[in-house]
Amino acid sequence: MQNLKNTFPLLQCLYAAWLQRRRNARMRAELLGLEGRELADLGVGRGELEFLLLHKGD
Repeated sequence: MQNLKNTFPLLQCLYAAWLQRRRNARMRAELLGLEGRELADLGVGRGELEFLLLHKGD
């Protein structure tokens, strides 16, 4: 029973990480789909997108 108790938090952590990856992928696809003018309205250049997406939590 102890092994099951130790496994459950690990599964929760893995599931949360998987959900975050899915959110990040959707956000990336949406931002990359914007036109140059739309990005300029946001104050972001196309070349900055990857950097911003990688460092959004910093």
